[in-house]
Amino acid sequence: MHLQVLAAQKSREARWRLLGYANCLERRFEKRMGYRLSLENPRTFSEKMQWLKVHGRLERFASWTDKESVRAYVRDCIGERYLVPLLGVYARPEDIPLEALPNRFVIKATHGCGWNELVTEKASWDWRRARKRLDRWLASNYYFKYGEANYKPLKGRILVEALLEDSSGEIRDYKFFCYNGIARFIQLDSGRFTDHRRDIYDPLWTRLPVRLGYPNLDTPTPKPEGLEEMLELARKLSKPFPFVRVDLYYAQGLVYFGELTFVPASGMKRFIPLEYDAIFGEGIDLPLYLEA
Repeated sequence: MHLQVLAAQKSREARWRLLGYANCLERRFEKRMGYRLSLENPRTFSEKMQWLKVHGRLERFASWTDKESVRAYVRDCIGERYLVPLLGVYARPEDIPLEALPNRFVIKATHGCGWNELVTEKASWDWRRARKRLDRWLASNYYFKYGEANYKPLKGRILVEALLEDSSGEIRDYKFFCYNGIARFIQLDSGRFTDHRRDIYDPLWTRLPVRLGYPNLDTPTPKPEGLEEMLELARKLSKPFPFVRVDLYYAQGLVYFGELTFVPASGMKRFIPLEYDAIFGEGIDLPLYLEA
């Protein structure tokens, strides 16, 4: 398995070198997004995300991308109380003390996106299948998936956290699109492991008429009690960056930090209607990324 992963990564790297990464990106973008990419004059959110992958020197953001090392930044910026309880960090799957873990927990790879294993019943959990997934993640460099350079220098580890839930048995994921320290849009994901729905709100909690990758809920979600606290936390956490998405959880009346995302969905999720692609892109000041 490891050899297959490495071979696939080397093949993609060779393709990028032969054809040029920007050329490969342009082809992929047009196929996925339905319009041609302009790296010379990017206007939309999706175009600007591709510009960042080519010109944004994203490797600078590696320590904030790593799911373990970012915890130190969160602790210093807003306090340890907002960190999800950590059960352990391990170099290999066989190092995980399964017998010592609670019945419900979450396993994450520290060096990727979406590499998560949700365990809701340890006794019935297929550890052999999960271990193969973990081995594959540890053998992989997420950079070679989409070309986001903030992942390239990261060394893979396995992070085990407590499973957060609200009274309904799920957790809602609030993602704040922040521009120079100001949250302008909030993405709410519901039912991520069942019937995934996604809505976009403004900071006053007005639902916007836009779809981003997944269907909207049938009716708007009531304004969360912790919204003002989450907005303030997003402001503090995003302040050093020209653009970042601050991902937070709200469970049992408490706010928890999720992660910092510098290129959401690698900039390749379609906005419906398309005009919102430009609206989301308006506040991203690309020249700031060229400053020292």
